[in-house]
Amino acid sequence: SIPEVENLFVLPTFGIGGTLKNYSETKLSEEPFILQDLVKEISEEYDHIILDLSPGLGRLERSALIASDEIITPMTPEVFSLDGLEIFIDELQRLKKNMRSSVRHNKIIINSYDERIRQHRDIYAAAESSGRFKVYRIPVDPLFRKAQEASKAPQLFKVRGRGLKPATLQAILELDKDIWKQGVDDMALRRVDGKDESMQSESLSGMKAKRVFSNSDKEKKILTTFSIEPSFKAELEELFSDMGLGWAAGVRFALREFYKKYSQE
Repeated sequence: SIPEVENLFVLPTFGIGGTLKNYSETKLSEEPFILQDLVKEISEEYDHIILDLSPGLGRLERSALIASDEIITPMTPEVFSLDGLEIFIDELQRLKKNMRSSVRHNKIIINSYDERIRQHRDIYAAAESSGRFKVYRIPVDPLFRKAQEASKAPQLFKVRGRGLKPATLQAILELDKDIWKQGVDDMALRRVDGKDESMQSESLSGMKAKRVFSNSDKEKKILTTFSIEPSFKAELEELFSDMGLGWAAGVRFALREFYKKYSQE
């Protein structure tokens, strides 16, 4: 339990002798719904359960996703984050179809947001205008790093009597109220900003963001008519899994790298 926060309990899993990692690489494939069963069991004791996952999409992460009611994606306002988000959205659609999951994914948190930086504004504007996601901006705030170093919750941490910036606290409060629905309508706190002026002359990151966020839910198709030797396919699947990629995303990544390498020669 966390003394400073009433009724908050944390179960750390990272670095516990590598047991969870070993289990996910060996036994989890035989019982992919075990986390779903576990969540259902402990939900009788806890009102809310949060599974904090790594950015990858290995067996453990997939099992956790299908055990969830909702996915909330944190990201930084960078082009590489957009690449990762695009892959995740695509793989999630496949996972939902294959596992017959109805997990929701309509909230995105942009961390370290700085209104002064055009790329940040472009990515936010594209995410907001797509209509697919409710987007939250957590402003860049040096206190986050200091609170992390002190192993304290940022909302409770202070340096020389000063805590988080008022704008940061307000953003966290809006996110808190919306997620837990504490008597607040789901859309009531959504910002109704006008069109960002920066979109009149879009940057490359803005165009990339627009494409990612406006991508339809239609499953993308990939040509897989070539034959492949079974043992080599198994090696590729293991390699892609270590990279946090599913089969389709791994093949796409490999094809992109292949094209980049040989198109430059």
